[in-house]
Amino acid sequence: MAMSLVITVVMFLLPTTTTYHAKASSACSSSCGKLNNISYPFRVHGDPKSCGKSESYEIYCDNSVAKLSLDSAAKYYYVEEINYDNSTIRLVDPLLVDQQNYSYLPILLNTISYPYRMAETNDKIIYLSCNESVNNDRGYVNTTACMDSTDKQYRESGEYLYNYVYIGDLSAKELRLGCTANSVALTSETMVLRERLLSEGNNISCADISASLTYGFLLRWRKDASSWCLSGLAINCGKK
Repeated sequence: MAMSLVITVVMFLLPTTTTYHAKASSACSSSCGKLNNISYPFRVHGDPKSCGKSESYEIYCDNSVAKLSLDSAAKYYYVEEINYDNSTIRLVDPLLVDQQNYSYLPILLNTISYPYRMAETNDKIIYLSCNESVNNDRGYVNTTACMDSTDKQYRESGEYLYNYVYIGDLSAKELRLGCTANSVALTSETMVLRERLLSEGNNISCADISASLTYGFLLRWRKDASSWCLSGLAINCGKK
């Protein structure tokens, strides 16, 4: 009899709690700049905590620009888009947008903390500097002309280095002699670049590269990411 009473009480309480949570979160919807429907699991800083799942989903709205922090160093990324249908959020490094020059080397996110992980559609744009000009290699796109004289890198001899980007994964075999990989950027929009590499060789403009970089990269989130933690797809799973 006692066990039956406990089960009855639990069954009575669970739907009530779920219904309350659903009503609390569905009632919250904020906007910030181009983002018109920021809702659960996300919330805007300053909104009631019940509007979002946790601090990991908290978006800051700064002069109508949505920002999200991904690490403890409090580096913020611009939020370009949130897709609730496939649970992806598109982010871009603000310095790629604000500086609009080719001397800035973005920092690759080697690890992403729970509850996010990298989307499979992201591609790499690798920044390289070379002692000599690289010829007859479709993979190397010369970006030396993209920089003005104050941005170029120089050797001790006073001669400037040749700058390139490489689209996609670069193996040790494909790294040309005298070239150094300086940094890696992520983007989920390299279709145009890849099509032009195939059709026009390495005839890609500075504007093409900039457009791809400033489009941003995708992260996935999951309401219940416990399976990611168990499989090793996410780290710092104790983060609240």
